[in-house]
Amino acid sequence: MSDDDKVKIVMVESYPSEIASSLSLQSKSYTFAENILKTEGFIPFYEFHTGILTSTQRGFFEEVVSRAPKKMKILLDPLIVSFAIRDACDLSGVEYFWLDLEKNDDVGSSAWIREKDIEKLYETTFHLIASHIGKYLLDAYDRKTREDLERAWLAELRLPECQVCGATVIERKMPPMKFSGETLRGWNCSNCGFQTLIPSDVLELVEVGRVKDLEEK
Repeated sequence: MSDDDKVKIVMVESYPSEIASSLSLQSKSYTFAENILKTEGFIPFYEFHTGILTSTQRGFFEEVVSRAPKKMKILLDPLIVSFAIRDACDLSGVEYFWLDLEKNDDVGSSAWIREKDIEKLYETTFHLIASHIGKYLLDAYDRKTREDLERAWLAELRLPECQVCGATVIERKMPPMKFSGETLRGWNCSNCGFQTLIPSDVLELVEVGRVKDLEEK
């Protein structure tokens, strides 16, 4: 049995809504859904889960970052991107499948679209992040998570692993980086280069009105 055979689909949404019910994907394995969706002409646009990203999922995230406007890149992480893509699927009016996934204690999601809609989805996703970065941070990271990261920074702790590549070479970034004149504290992974920012610092940046023109190239 492949690893994807162990991933089960716990919820399916689609637009138009009737195409989800016609394929009966809920409670099936992810491998089963992949085969069906490819036959129907859909391709995976983004995949994410709450643990360390697989190489495939990391590829999707890195593709988003590579296309993002320069000012936006530092603020992106896999979870924030997944929230924005979910909204972009709804607001873009494209045909899509959104699968909520589960494997043991790990949860995730996967967005499938038509190839012709790729650029429209990226454009809408970046617009939503630029407009609602504070909302996505609040949705993605509850107060406990934000406070835990703040305490880890103040205690001068290393994070146990990078959420993107799983490496354990993630160090406190000293000195903290500057963005629009504000300080952003975080950790840097020397393996893949991903920077884990303290969400409360980004929220403060939003609240003081310094996050502007994120869609500029």
